[in-house]
Amino acid sequence: AYAASLLERGAIDRIILSRPAVEAGERLGFLPGDMKEKVDPYLRPLYDALYDMMPGDQVERAITSGVIEIAPLAFMRGRTLANAAVILDEAQNTTSMQMKMFLTRLGENSKMIVTGDPTQVDLPYGQISGLVEAMEILPVIEGVEKVIFTAADVVRHRLVTEIVNAYDAAAKIQAENPPQRARTLPQIDISIENENWPDADVLTRWVKTAVAETANTASLDWPEGAELSLLFTSDNEMATINGQWRDKPVPTNVLSFPGGNVCVGEPSGRMIGDLVFAWETVAREADEQGKTFENHFIHLVVHGFLHLFGYDHLEDEEAEVMENLETRILSRLGIADPYA
Repeated sequence: AYAASLLERGAIDRIILSRPAVEAGERLGFLPGDMKEKVDPYLRPLYDALYDMMPGDQVERAITSGVIEIAPLAFMRGRTLANAAVILDEAQNTTSMQMKMFLTRLGENSKMIVTGDPTQVDLPYGQISGLVEAMEILPVIEGVEKVIFTAADVVRHRLVTEIVNAYDAAAKIQAENPPQRARTLPQIDISIENENWPDADVLTRWVKTAVAETANTASLDWPEGAELSLLFTSDNEMATINGQWRDKPVPTNVLSFPGGNVCVGEPSGRMIGDLVFAWETVAREADEQGKTFENHFIHLVVHGFLHLFGYDHLEDEEAEVMENLETRILSRLGIADPYA
């Protein structure tokens, strides 16, 4: 409404609409149609608001002429948005990097309107919402205002206000009385092929520490009687395994083999999977990074265990999620951020 009024008064030249595309299994590029047709389903609520404020034919002409522009968030990088009202909707589903990128597009004589509901974040578990982060760090800047709406501001059906109040009340009760999860650790099977590794009792204790905290922080669970196998070997054997399974005959610190196909946050079944560690590489890394062997090893168990539950770092956003989660887990164990 504010953007439409600015446009009608001639205070700005255009309105730019954007929204993150958080999909269930499909990426934007696979949807049919041109760019407008691809993002229209995500921006429908913003269109509805424009049609409420402006005649429909005027909205259509403005879109055709470019006065109202549909700009997918993924394509905003590198732009400077001047003389415009720029609206980012559903901002709770932006990542920290996306939010910073978006906010730094602001040009001369422009205003940005960022909307979202921090209670409805659909990002993968462990990923920081760009909106939540921005609300914490930006209001101290002159010219940045934070407006929080409550159930009293709902202008839909009367029942919507009551529904919002009911959910808020339930969330408050849950926050005051968090459920206690009695999680049994999976059966841990250890095989030591290299004599330099600590004895089985020490390794088992470290593994249980890492697995328990990873499960608690990432809300992971598994079937009753689940099993986790760990092989402690040498660089030579690790290189052989890498060559056999990854066509890369070089040693790495840890390898993860899920028991089957996995989705993020879920195990493949009763057999969670296998973790393989190479002694020389793990010991060398701990020394080079100035860490105790125990702390570095626990980090690698956390890292490898998350892989068994579908977490990965092939893409930048996946890596950000996984690294943030690892950092949170390790901080709860009193271990410094390995990515700092």
